[in-house]
Amino acid sequence: VQSHVAKVLDLPLHAVEVDVLRLGGAFGGKEDQATAWACLAALAAWCLKKPVKMVLHRQEDMRYTGKRHPYSSDFKIGLTRDGSILAYEVCYYQNAGAAADLSPAILERSLFHATGSYYVPHVRATGISCRTNLPPNTAFRGFGGPQAMFVMEAAIVKAAAALDMKPEQIQRRNLLKDDDLFHYGMRVVNSQARRCFQEAGDRYQIDAWRQRVAEFNAGHTLTKKGLYLMPVCFGISFTTVFLNQAGALVHVYTDGSVSVSTGAVEMGQGVNQRILKAVARVFSIDPARVRIETTNTTRVANASPTAASTGADLNGKAAELACRAILDRLKRVAAEELAGK
Repeated sequence: VQSHVAKVLDLPLHAVEVDVLRLGGAFGGKEDQATAWACLAALAAWCLKKPVKMVLHRQEDMRYTGKRHPYSSDFKIGLTRDGSILAYEVCYYQNAGAAADLSPAILERSLFHATGSYYVPHVRATGISCRTNLPPNTAFRGFGGPQAMFVMEAAIVKAAAALDMKPEQIQRRNLLKDDDLFHYGMRVVNSQARRCFQEAGDRYQIDAWRQRVAEFNAGHTLTKKGLYLMPVCFGISFTTVFLNQAGALVHVYTDGSVSVSTGAVEMGQGVNQRILKAVARVFSIDPARVRIETTNTTRVANASPTAASTGADLNGKAAELACRAILDRLKRVAAEELAGK
């Protein structure tokens, strides 16, 4: 928002201050979809020399802003008779809408997640972002990963039907394990896929649930139920590597209270409370003595988006490092004072 408003108003970045108390929700739209409306409000405020508030009617909001990208996909999958996957070929056709928004990055993540939680030795994955006459679609939770993983699961179901097997048999046989290679060359370390799949089945009594579903379906003609387990292997952090950074500004006041500013935006995920607790733990003080400030482009500049499941980790660690630097200084001063006495 800051950079685009600066371009629209022909101002340097330091002349535009964006302050965010909290968002009413997340799921991708906060990354790019709000920018156009912010620019409109900023332009009106600049021209009128008055504060401007813009609130879209809910129906307008739903019409004008993009949603999760619809995908149409073609796939081929090759397996042995016992269900071991040998090869997988997939092509994703992504409905991007009328402008790119975050579509290329989302499609990139789809390609990374093409094989889901399974080891496949031979993979060819192609992604095509399609421009259409719809509002630009945007990031949603999973950022292209769910679409790709759903296609993989669909391929497994089709293969299971052709081999006269249960999909779960193919799933279990091909789940990732240590030292397997992802199709982009990364080696699997500390894989928990097989243990997790087994433990989930035992803990939630999946066999009993399947029996109940079968009994329901046998007794109902027009209404049916289904049950399917889908293992998820999802990569967190930004694929644009330089975005994996954060900053924090920590003030310790003379009464011992603490103020913390980071680039993280609170949107219901609890990032403020996590950072607050981390700061309180470093200083060994009551959390009530810590205040998390609004997210502000003047206090913490050039912040990365609060996205990619990294908000608490990156910004929390930045706050922790800042607190530890202050704590070390306080200890040195205290030691000097006590030594003098």
